[in-house]
Amino acid sequence: MFLDGRLRALEGEKKRLCARAALERRLLEVEWGMARAGAARELSRLRDGWNLAARLLGLLRRR
Repeated sequence: MFLDGRLRALEGEKKRLCARAALERRLLEVEWGMARAGAARELSRLRDGWNLAARLLGLLRRR
């Protein structure tokens, strides 16, 4: 009886740990996705700034 109850308790603990690990893994994926999106957005803004600067310099050179 004691071992059966102890095994059930251990199994329940194992399931909780697995569920927690899965949740943490999903949260980490979301955080990485947000970080990638933010980096891509900032790189896009930087590229747009460089393109604007190049156009302005091109216009100033023509004058």
